[in-house]
Amino acid sequence: MKIVEGYLGSDILIEGSLFSKQGTRIDGTCVGTITCESNVDVGASAVVRGTIHGETVQVSGHIEGEVLASQRLTVLRQAQVKGTLITRPGGLSMDNGGRFEGGFVMRDVPTPKEEDPEA
Repeated sequence: MKIVEGYLGSDILIEGSLFSKQGTRIDGTCVGTITCESNVDVGASAVVRGTIHGETVQVSGHIEGEVLASQRLTVLRQAQVKGTLITRPGGLSMDNGGRFEGGFVMRDVPTPKEEDPEA
């Protein structure tokens, strides 16, 4: 189990881009892009509309958009995902009951890094 350093509670709405070098748990609403060099845990109360890019991504909540995981992508039984899942071959795990509508791509995904603001 990886340690979560950042936490967005269920009462938080964030719009825009979020970057973290450490593990992040989201229980609130995020519209935009989440990039994490470690693990991203999308809790059961979370609503994400946009893109998530992490080393490992675990989903219990609602996602509309694209999810990229360089190592492991887990869709748990209460999750509802609509969009595109992208992870390395063998990197997807989906529990019975988890809902997924969209596309799935198996390919190597680079580990997320902070974008250069000057670029």
